[in-house]
This record gives sequence, structure tokens and C-alpha cells, in this order.
Amino acid sequence: YVADGANSAFQPAGKATCREGQYPSPARVVVNGNAVYELEDGDLFKVFVDADGGAETDFKIIPTGESVFGDDIECYIHTSCSVPIVVGDQIGPFLIEGDEECEPPIVPPDECCPPCAVCDTGRPEELTLKYHSVGVNSEYQPESKASCRAGMYPTSTLLTVEGSTYDLSDGDVFTIKPQFGGFSAYTEFYFNDPSLDCAIHTSCSVPLMLGDQIGPFEVIGDEDCKNDGPPDCVCEPELPECGGKCIEVTKVNTDPITCAVTLDVKIDYDDLSQVEWRQSQNTCVEEDPNFDSATNTCYEHETALPSDWIGFYPCEVKDRLPIAYNKEPDFWAYTCYDRDCSRDPLNQIVTNAEYIFDDMTLPNFTTEGVYTTINAIASSGGGCYVVVLNRYDGFSAPPYYNICEGNEIMIPDTKGGC
Repeated sequence: YVADGANSAFQPAGKATCREGQYPSPARVVVNGNAVYELEDGDLFKVFVDADGGAETDFKIIPTGESVFGDDIECYIHTSCSVPIVVGDQIGPFLIEGDEECEPPIVPPDECCPPCAVCDTGRPEELTLKYHSVGVNSEYQPESKASCRAGMYPTSTLLTVEGSTYDLSDGDVFTIKPQFGGFSAYTEFYFNDPSLDCAIHTSCSVPLMLGDQIGPFEVIGDEDCKNDGPPDCVCEPELPECGGKCIEVTKVNTDPITCAVTLDVKIDYDDLSQVEWRQSQNTCVEEDPNFDSATNTCYEHETALPSDWIGFYPCEVKDRLPIAYNKEPDFWAYTCYDRDCSRDPLNQIVTNAEYIFDDMTLPNFTTEGVYTTINAIASSGGGCYVVVLNRYDGFSAPPYYNICEGNEIMIPDTKGGC
């Protein structure tokens, strides 16, 4: 969002009524009548375009705060691609930064370790594996998703994958790249002995975890994670500059007697390094209506809200088109966890916490009706889930405003015991 608007070099006035001129900052921008963004000059934001919504995307720009703008500004840009949408072009107050395939790069500091996850930016562009003659079952990819399983494999073999052939021995590390531009949901491996041919899941709807061994193949890294950082570098996933997430499941627990499944969850709004309205606790004066004497800070409207909540979704919902997570979660809780805190005072918001998601302590309203329980999922076969920190804002529900997408986990299958 750029307050100093400019005419597009590609979209004429007949195709885009968002033109040059001054635009308010700060402003509330309403897109297509439903998605709402609180923006200031220079803010990045992402608009989801309805493929069936027509050729234009409409914007209503409402001045907020002190402003010389007395009236709202309404305009539209052309988004059907019959006229170009070009990265770097500015259409009125909107500078085009990218789309789902061309997002602005997030450049970590030079001293940062390599990122610590495969699939953190979508399907990998390449995959580095280590070959083992003794295969084991993956901790994350069940047999229905990966046919490469435990067993004995040759100490030396020719292996063909994605159109390339590798001469491998036990312990060799090799890197595969997709033959046709991108990995499909399954990547097939062909051995000298056809009875050993097998596949692993590479669409990221099922986790590809560093260090996990899927049959004879240990996952070493992808294009962003080649373990080539400084010799003494220890990558700590909780650090935002090293790819940390503001929410993650740190452990999946299964009671060996009852088979009850619980989830250790951690949230930290300080890891929202790329989100403009992250937690804001600037020093302020006592006269401010948001002043909190206990912390000598002001909780502004950009901060975490007491109604923010944590939702768990099946992994396949992550890839839904046109918008991910466009359904209710399977189970959820407010960030205070054990009650409805949506109307708590702003000085009682939760911004850093660790919980144990447990059916015995989750509020009933988060697991009943259209929702379910953790153990109902486990006893029905389990599966891949992703945790998301959400807000009641932006798009009409669902989907909700996704503050931060966390990691993927496997809820174990307990229908046959544990």
C-alpha cells in the first residue's frame, strides 16, 4: 500500500480506476466488500481473488486517524489477466509485489542458520536424501502415503528417480530435482530389482521432516536447508530470524495405557516478524486509555487480541483453492485455552504461552457440534494436521484471518490400540 498513488504502466483508466494521487495513511481498506485490512503507507498485504468474482477487484479506502481526507475513496483494478498484472507496477496506491507463485522474498540475516524445515515454503524445489541399506518406517508418512517401508535394501544399487539415475552405496547422499518443474504428490523410486520399487509423499500435505527416514531414504534437506551453515551454527526453530513460527506443536503424546493423545502447543507473538500488526507494547503515557500500569505499556489495536484462537485443520485443507483453510477447524481453543476469553480486557491478552491440548481440559464448545475431539480423530485412523493461529477479522467466516501458519503433525492411529 503506497499513499502516493501512481498510474499503472499496463492498466489504462478504462480497466483500473485506481489512479495517481494522494491516498490516506493510515486507512482501512475493504476488498470486494468483505476482506478488511488496516494499512499504513508501505504495508504489505495479501488479497485473495475469487476466480468467479468478475474481472475487477473492488477497493474501498476509508481514512482512519487524523487525515485531511474527508470522504472514502472507491476504485478497482483489473484482475482477470486480460490486461497485465505486472510485478513492480503500481496501480493507484497498490504496488504489485507478487502472487501465490511469486511472493516477496524474506531475506534472513547473514548470521542466521539455514532454515530448519522442509515444506516450510511449499513443495520443495529439490530434495536431498541419504541412502540406507536398512530401511525403516517413517514416523510421519504412513504406509498409505509412502510405500517405501522398513526392510533390507541392497548395499549398492542403481536408482532411477525423476528421470535421473544414481549409482548409490549405503550412506551416500544425493539430491533429486523434479523432472517436469515440480514434484507431484508421490515421487517414485526405481531400483535394479523392481520388487523394491517404492514411493514417498512429496506434496507436503504429509510432513517431510528433517532426519526422518522413509524406507531407505533419510531426509537431509531441501533447497533452503542444505546444512551448509557455519560449523558452529545450531539452528533454533523458535527464533523468528531462523524461520521460527509464532505457533507450533512441539510434541505429540500418546498415553501407553489409555491410548489418549495430547498435543504440546507453543505460541509466541514475538515471532510475527513479518506481520505489521504484531504485538505492540510501546512505552506510553498514563493518560492513554490503553495504559497498563503493571507493564508501563499501551496495548494498541495492532496487538494480539483476546479473541485470537488456535485451530487444527487436516493438512489437505492447507492446499485448498481458491483459499486455504476455507472450512471450520476440526478442534480449536482461544489463546487463553480453557475458557471463552474473547471479551477479556486488552491488558489480559495472551501473547506467549505453552499448553497441552487435551480432550479432558479443552472447553466443550471447541470440540462439540461441527467440531470433534483429538481422540475421536485418533480412534478413526488419525492423520496429518496443521495448526494455525487465527483471528476473527478479514474474510467472512470461514475462512478466518490466518495470523500465522504453524507446523504439520501426525495424529497417531489408535483404532487398533497404541
